[in-house]
Amino acid sequence: YAVNFLKKDKKIKVYFYDDDSDVAKLIKKIDVFECVFIEENTIYAEAGFTFSFLKMTHPVSSYAIKISNGEKILSYTGDTTLNDNLQLLIKDCDLLLADGAFTKKHYKSNKPHMSVEQVGELNKKYKVNTIVSHIGYNYKDKDIKKQLKGNKLIRVAKEEKNYKV
Repeated sequence: YAVNFLKKDKKIKVYFYDDDSDVAKLIKKIDVFECVFIEENTIYAEAGFTFSFLKMTHPVSSYAIKISNGEKILSYTGDTTLNDNLQLLIKDCDLLLADGAFTKKHYKSNKPHMSVEQVGELNKKYKVNTIVSHIGYNYKDKDIKKQLKGNKLIRVAKEEKNYKV
């Protein structure tokens, strides 16, 4: 709501999936936003970056994003479970930021997020530098690191830490 009070000469571009959700309806009503409705397999360009979106599996519409500056590629899964689009997302990326909300002990196939162990398996399969994120607040670092089995290509996301692609 705060952006409604801004006096902007130029609108702020907001890229999102246009559905009938309350969030989408709200975004479309805000005058300072220029809405860009995303489509899968479409490449967008903005401020020297290209990016594309891939639909993920989640109870609420969720899209992964692949961002490139022409030299490096960052891929972010967003909220998801394992699915075929992850292969397209991870292909050629330099850094993967992946949703791993549960430990193996607490993961069940009906959960709306991947487990830390599943992120580790993706990391091993594609051999890409990976940061596992969206980890439940109730887990200790040692529990998460145990799931990763000493894999050097994967790190646990830390608040307020910067990562280089």
